[in-house]
Amino acid sequence: MRIKYSLSFGDYAAAQALHSRRSVIRYLSHVAGYYVFPVFGIFFLSLAFFNSKPIGSAHTKWLTVLCGAYLLSCPLIFRLTAKSRYKRTRSGAGDCAIEFDQNLIRTQGPHSKSEIDWKAIQSFSEDMKSFLMYLAPGKFIVIPKRVCASEQIEELRALLQRQVQPSTAAEDTKN
Repeated sequence: MRIKYSLSFGDYAAAQALHSRRSVIRYLSHVAGYYVFPVFGIFFLSLAFFNSKPIGSAHTKWLTVLCGAYLLSCPLIFRLTAKSRYKRTRSGAGDCAIEFDQNLIRTQGPHSKSEIDWKAIQSFSEDMKSFLMYLAPGKFIVIPKRVCASEQIEELRALLQRQVQPSTAAEDTKN
């Protein structure tokens, strides 16, 4: 089976979100940064601007405004940071190809070509948007599902379940 794709920022962000769910601490920091911090930011801003009682000196009010604005902007800051990491980790814009057979995984990018033995794949994860094949705990190959036909998705899932050791794959594969 051969899959050809170009990894977009959306694919990268979805893969990072899937990867963050492997660790409780990473998942909680993701949830806090995107949902909890902005709620606190709105609270601080409303406290600074809509409170009928003064909250202290002018310095205290501006500190509350700055903290609120920072907390409210956390999702934007995280997205810009992720976009920067995406650009840094790319070896070039262009199509990638990945080919699977019973013995090897062959990858080809704009400036690279490699063969990976199935034994190098420690585990894999899957969600609605992508497959991740882990070479190490923080190093993975992303395969976006948007580029696969439904038959290819089923075939790839079956191949991964066959080739990757069942003890680790069973823990990581969750829909």
